Amino acid sequence: MSTTQTIDRLLEDVFAQAKSLMRRRYLEIRQLAGSNLPPGKFFDAALQATVDIYAASAGAVWMREEPQGRLRCVAQTGIEKLGLTGEYEQPHEALVRYAAAQPKPFLVRPNSSPRVGAGVSNPTDSFLVFGPLVHNGAMVGVIELFLGPRPVRGKTPEVRTGYARFMEHLTPWIVQYLLRQLQAAQAKKCDDAKKSNDAKKSDAAAAQPLRGSQFTGSQFAGSQFALRMVVAAREVAAHREAIRRTLERVVQEMTGLRAESLQQGRDVASGIHQLLDANGMRVACPQCGAASILRCQAGGGGALFVFDHTLAEGRTFHGGVAELPRLRVVAKSRRRGGVPRTPK
Repeated sequence: MSTTQTIDRLLEDVFAQAKSLMRRRYLEIRQLAGSNLPPGKFFDAALQATVDIYAASAGAVWMREEPQGRLRCVAQTGIEKLGLTGEYEQPHEALVRYAAAQPKPFLVRPNSSPRVGAGVSNPTDSFLVFGPLVHNGAMVGVIELFLGPRPVRGKTPEVRTGYARFMEHLTPWIVQYLLRQLQAAQAKKCDDAKKSNDAKKSDAAAAQPLRGSQFTGSQFAGSQFALRMVVAAREVAAHREAIRRTLERVVQEMTGLRAESLQQGRDVASGIHQLLDANGMRVACPQCGAASILRCQAGGGGALFVFDHTLAEGRTFHGGVAELPRLRVVAKSRRRGGVPRTPK
């Protein structure tokens, strides 16, 4: 089946806008394969394009390191949100090693084994698509995609099987890029006197097995450092989001609370503010959505909850309600800086 036919089959159950996006991303991967991007940026861009094609919730690119043969993640998106730690970590790693050793792409159903007797299984509630990167029979690495837990596309078994077939049209472009990078690295070692001889060696390089470690070593330390920084930032963001959700759940348990006295209302508002402020959070004003400080003031013969925030027009109070509304928790706004002095 041709690439065009495979794409058409995959696109039977998606909207025209999604069809256009998927075809555009496929062409981007082909263009990336012929680019001179450094490996770190290439892996990030190629993975994002692949994730967009599949409407995946997460994905990763793994490359094989030698001589140990272990796999190193050189690009990822969304993995930190999946909770693949603790009891799920070892089964997932075993499945990735299994996938990297397979000759062709394949799909694994949630909480299932790739095949009878495989000795590994998918520990997640998502469909997983694997695209092994193979050159001359040698395993170089593998692409991993998470579809789910409820895939946006591929709602029938036939189309989901087509996902694996489509991966067969994507992985050769990744391998082509790796070969070009290997040839370029070899060419840099040549001096002017050996150019003709090195050209022959460069042509012969395509006949030699690629090694994933050629794209995870010290020559790419800069891109690896940048990747680690991105992964760390994403992990921190995931932790902050988990904290935000926890705090929001706590304050929403107080929805409908009516203060019996002004002092009680102020104690409640102060307690909520201190808890959120310690974690860099605020409540969102129900009226305008701005990050606010919850306060309690006297009014209407009782205690009223108000939202204190600073908007473009200045400090503003919204609200004035007797019962605590359902609160949303948001990140604290940045402080507004003063007007810089003009250098003399």
